[in-house]
Amino acid sequence: MTNSIPVQSARTRGLILAAIVLVGFAIAWTLYVLEQRFFADSPSAAPDTWATVLHPARELPDFTLIDQHGKTLTKSALIGHWTYLYFGYTHCPDVCPTTLTALAAMDKLMHGKIADKDRPEVIFISVDPARDTPATLAEYVPYFNPRFVGATGSPAQLESLTKPLGINFAKQAGAGADD
Repeated sequence: MTNSIPVQSARTRGLILAAIVLVGFAIAWTLYVLEQRFFADSPSAAPDTWATVLHPARELPDFTLIDQHGKTLTKSALIGHWTYLYFGYTHCPDVCPTTLTALAAMDKLMHGKIADKDRPEVIFISVDPARDTPATLAEYVPYFNPRFVGATGSPAQLESLTKPLGINFAKQAGAGADD
């Protein structure tokens, strides 16, 4: 007596294959529906728009930073107009320049359609004050758009702004040339 696997008919194999294909489509459709329902409004759903909307809105804390021209930047400079605050650093290899390029493209689209005084201001806040001095920011930030402002401060000054907003940053050991 030999053990043998029964040979399935062509019809049975076709039904099994059809069932596998249907299950695959069902899984793909379910993932698509879940993605649309739960992630359609998230920044990751639209790679051209990366932003955090604080809901409910949070009170912007008092802060003091130094801009690329060596002038003091405080909360009062943000009152009365829209401002995009972007936190990053000049040695960032991809995300920071890509985002600043996208913000510059947005500003260019608004130019001529919205009065200059009504266009949102963009402030790039460096969280790497050891390398990103005001002079460094003065070279880096205008490359993307001359209207953009660069600012930084001491770690304590940066934390007074970022911590209440839920923005975290940390320097990794061995991550930079100046470690």
